[in-house]
Amino acid sequence: MLLPKDEHERIDYHFKHHNKNQRVEHCGKGYNPKSKKGKYGVFSYLKSDNSLRFHTGDSAKSQIQDDYYVSLQGIAPTLIATRAPKMWDLRRHMSVLECQRIQGFPDNFDFSDVTIKVAKKQLGNAVTVRVVEEIAANMIYYYDKNAPDVRSDISKKYCSGARSLISSKH
Repeated sequence: MLLPKDEHERIDYHFKHHNKNQRVEHCGKGYNPKSKKGKYGVFSYLKSDNSLRFHTGDSAKSQIQDDYYVSLQGIAPTLIATRAPKMWDLRRHMSVLECQRIQGFPDNFDFSDVTIKVAKKQLGNAVTVRVVEEIAANMIYYYDKNAPDVRSDISKKYCSGARSLISSKH
């Protein structure tokens, strides 16, 4: 899904006025003057990981993040349930498949029974598959090493996949 025109304009404005290590202040017109955006302004900042962040600035110099964009040249973003990252260099939202791959889900994992928004929310709430595999494999390795005689039938039945990971590592 492509980004709307106003987001293209914000991104273009940032790069037209960008100086390293500086926030770019954006025009606040169109915002309610009593709102934080109208009162304190909207700023953008290109971080060292090549992600572009938009935030509302205030007198306490705190930053309330509004949007964040990633690029193909940057580090894979953290997915969060409330919003999926957008690609500033490709001018589009990340697809469900791209979000699946970041989280380590197989390409054939089926999200067809939910909306794109719900699928991205579920992926944002998920724990990366590879991380869980590593934790489980190490738990089983130390369990087997330190208490092999306590091993139960349940452990044998449900932990065979993780045991195969262990044998390839240890």
